[in-house]
Amino acid sequence: MATTNQKPKKAAPPPPPHHLQFALVAPNFAPISEPRDYKLSWTNIGDKKVQEISGKTDAQGLTELITTVGQVPVTLQIAPPEASECKVVGSTKSKPLANKPLVRVQLQALASATSAPKPTNTCERLVVREGVQQIRFEIHNVQRYTSKTSGSSYSNYLKQLPYLIVDATKMEVIGNTIVPNNTARKMQGDNGRVATETVNVDGVEEVGLVLGSATDSPDIWQANKGELILYRVKPKESGLTTVVINEVPDKGEFNNSVKKAEDFKGPLNGDTWAKLCRSFTVEDVKRMLPGSLEITVPWPTPMHIDYALGRGVIDEAKAAAYREAHETRQAAIKAGTKLESKPTLAPLAYACTWVELLTPIYEGRIENAEPANPDVPVIDPKTKKPQVDPKTKQPVTRKKFGKPGEYEALVQQGDGQILIPPLGLTLELCGSITGLGEPMAQNAQEVTGLTKGEVIAKTHPYAYLALLECSMNCGVTYVQINCTWRPMIGSVLHKLGDAIDIGRIDNGTDNLRIFKFLNTQVDDLADRFTKALNSHRYAAPGLTIYNLDNLPANAPFHDNHLHFTANRLKPLAEEDKPRPAMADSGSKP
Repeated sequence: MATTNQKPKKAAPPPPPHHLQFALVAPNFAPISEPRDYKLSWTNIGDKKVQEISGKTDAQGLTELITTVGQVPVTLQIAPPEASECKVVGSTKSKPLANKPLVRVQLQALASATSAPKPTNTCERLVVREGVQQIRFEIHNVQRYTSKTSGSSYSNYLKQLPYLIVDATKMEVIGNTIVPNNTARKMQGDNGRVATETVNVDGVEEVGLVLGSATDSPDIWQANKGELILYRVKPKESGLTTVVINEVPDKGEFNNSVKKAEDFKGPLNGDTWAKLCRSFTVEDVKRMLPGSLEITVPWPTPMHIDYALGRGVIDEAKAAAYREAHETRQAAIKAGTKLESKPTLAPLAYACTWVELLTPIYEGRIENAEPANPDVPVIDPKTKKPQVDPKTKQPVTRKKFGKPGEYEALVQQGDGQILIPPLGLTLELCGSITGLGEPMAQNAQEVTGLTKGEVIAKTHPYAYLALLECSMNCGVTYVQINCTWRPMIGSVLHKLGDAIDIGRIDNGTDNLRIFKFLNTQVDDLADRFTKALNSHRYAAPGLTIYNLDNLPANAPFHDNHLHFTANRLKPLAEEDKPRPAMADSGSKP
């Protein structure tokens, strides 16, 4: 009788390990930092014994990351504060580690001893997103922006641009990982393309994207969801929805309608940049900077003197004495003779609120901004030659900028000055007419159509505060600002409204020339000024950059201006909080 050799059947491989971790979050999805007792229970595949683990959540509201044999349901129980018994909240299945097995449990009420969950746990909501529906946003940015005004070309990239993916209906942040206080994620990619992470959006009716400094606080984007929650889309019923955003170097038109459930492409044009980047107002400054600056002026200029006289700090006699001292010092500077090291009169001293100091900037009080508007010949469209008046035989002329509103717009886009009288400080705005340095108008105004006053209002008050305070401390009376906010040049720092580029500085009461940050090693004034900015309480570490100063930070293309970046996310410093008023000095003759 024949026999066959039968190979024994191989045992089935064991189920692969799966994992799960829960995160307890508040109604705004911020982590619950107070420890809460919890219990997790599950039964592994091939085992009848129930596995249990108990513990306390950590400072990020996280339970322990557990490992299960196979994909199995895991039940979560939570104890309210000051209660010992854990109540069942719900269950969800474990996942492969690569699928980011984190499930958020939203506490609809921060239960206390008097408002503890009932046995049914009606105040708890288990947010389970398995990834049946997912979404990702991509931005394909303009890699080089060419100015329509000067023809100059600049690199442009969006790496590290802050973003939030949000439920546009419930106004909640969506993410696969828990970040403290819902702080923004950062776009990742290369110089031509950046993208968000892919997030699970199961059950979300409408998803949107918040970009830039609007991510700083829910109060900002939730209060203006029509303009700040962008590229809203209804996710596909299953699979990945990809939103591709193409940056366009033109003003375009803002369109924030909700797209249907499909992959789609949307523009990131100048009008959209103007909407998504926050503008600041005088009211914002009142709320953000309630304190004041104590000002001491050893060598008062006419601007200081006129301000002090108008405020009543000094009388006419004292004003005359200060003017005489100023004229004497200016004569010595002109003659090149040695200057007095100490003033003969007591320094002017008074305090000003930050609101008063920053109001000229945020109200756009730009002076001396009128460019030339010469007469130019009218060209005959047929002969292509200048027209001649048949009666007078004189050339027919017109104003170069004669179209309705054209000259008025040019005034806003040209050079100008903002005066800060309490500091005797002149801020020279370098516009598209001069073409010096990096004119802000070559990008921000060309692309968005905003006026210069609107452009400078998009830079954070911390940046201007640091600039003004360091100017006072270093005796700087003149600053040329080459650039503030801009959407399509360089890194994200200017796009966020955190940075200012400075071209020149001067102290009008010393015998040094105006210092130009242009391939020149810093002199004494510039050395003190750069170091003061770099060490300022609101400076972003390592981001005060001029390649010929005595600071360690260097970067390509930073040998023709001083770059300063403020840390807009830093809490208000103690010295900027309200305090008793400083007594004015010098008020008596």
